[in-house]
Amino acid sequence: MLTDDLIMRERRVGDVVVIELSGDLDAFTVQKLRNRLNELIEGGARKIVLKLSELKFINSASIGALVNRLKRLRELKGELVIAEPSERVGRIITLVGGGRIFNIYSSETEAIEDLTSRKGEEGGGPKDD
Repeated sequence: MLTDDLIMRERRVGDVVVIELSGDLDAFTVQKLRNRLNELIEGGARKIVLKLSELKFINSASIGALVNRLKRLRELKGELVIAEPSERVGRIITLVGGGRIFNIYSSETEAIEDLTSRKGEEGGGPKDD
């Protein structure tokens, strides 16, 4: 039985789009997020925060889809970052190498502040802190 176990809540903070995800991000639900990210990018969004504190599960295919959208945003001088991953989701992202690809922030506020401080500069990989 296929069910939609992904809930997305979206809001804007200035020119930053924050998408809070809860539930599971897997082969059955990733298309919902991919479609929304595509709509946002096509609509001009260039700074996106994925808040993952309530996400229970993510698989490698879903991370691959996020990497694909991140690459597209970077081509457009934008950025997609991750904020507040749950412990389990953070481990999975790290295991598949996502920590070397995504900027990951411990707080949503920190992620928004960093993206807001970028004035159209090209996105890059994770920052060395």
